[in-house]
Amino acid sequence: MPIEATDLFTLGAQFSPQSSNSAIGKTPATAMDEKGDVACESMIGETRDFKNDFTYCGTDLQTDLALFLTKFGDVSNAKVVTGIQIDYEGGKQPRVAFTGVQYPAAVTAIQYADVSAAVPAAGGVTVPTLTGVTLGTAATPIGMSITLSLNHVAAPGADGEIFAAQNITFKAECSVDYLGVPTTYDPVTGWTTDNTDESDSNTDHDQATWSGHRYFAVI
Repeated sequence: MPIEATDLFTLGAQFSPQSSNSAIGKTPATAMDEKGDVACESMIGETRDFKNDFTYCGTDLQTDLALFLTKFGDVSNAKVVTGIQIDYEGGKQPRVAFTGVQYPAAVTAIQYADVSAAVPAAGGVTVPTLTGVTLGTAATPIGMSITLSLNHVAAPGADGEIFAAQNITFKAECSVDYLGVPTTYDPVTGWTTDNTDESDSNTDHDQATWSGHRYFAVI
């Protein structure tokens, strides 16, 4: 077999798959006899979990991921997208990771949210600056990580297979590392600050870190 990663979510030409993983799981429903031996067993509750890592070669992640950001959690390629991770690092192409789940009887309609406001309209090798941050002349962002998540609640029916599923609690989390200390980086427009951290020493440059979160309503 050729050495080649697969695009499981059909992201498009700007996204190059680096790795892909598909896992199938079932749960045993086992009954024992009077001697403690297996009398019968059925395998139920089949799920298929997917993971996909990509590098991004475009200039505007918000636009190129619009289908998934404006309907985060919706069904795509028969899969429910349950998580997106975006990582920027100075001097490197952005990395994007997707997770999702699929059931034998495909879920065709499910709750989703527009989370596009959490993702900068940026790409390339430069770490973007969040809205509301004033860097000043002595600071620059050197890394940014954005995690989009939801709580996917699946429920089995009469035969033990998934009968219904619902997405709730849509959340974005962000962390930014700075070389130097920005003039203003708390608060950040649209985000609730979780933590700020500043450090200096006599052996290295000043550094700062900001992290925060925001929630999105179901559409």
